[in-house]
Amino acid sequence: MTKKEFFISLFKDERGNISMKPVIAIILSLILGVVFIIATKKELKISDSLIMGIVTVIGIALGSDTMDKFSFRKLIGSNDNNESTIEQPKV
Repeated sequence: MTKKEFFISLFKDERGNISMKPVIAIILSLILGVVFIIATKKELKISDSLIMGIVTVIGIALGSDTMDKFSFRKLIGSNDNNESTIEQPKV
């Protein structure tokens, strides 16, 4: 696995599709880091509520992505009434 494949796999969900939640979390983390660096260089005061808001959105995005990975249900087929049956993940 190359470095490029590894970084792309960080953004994929359990089905292999790219998920927006980790993408949003990474982008917001980078923005927050840049804002901190600029604020320290220019000696600016950042609002505490702004920081808490961004950190909350990052936490929700990463937390919901983690919940999706552990609660993935796999469709295993359909029965006579064309209803799909769902297999729960094994713990």
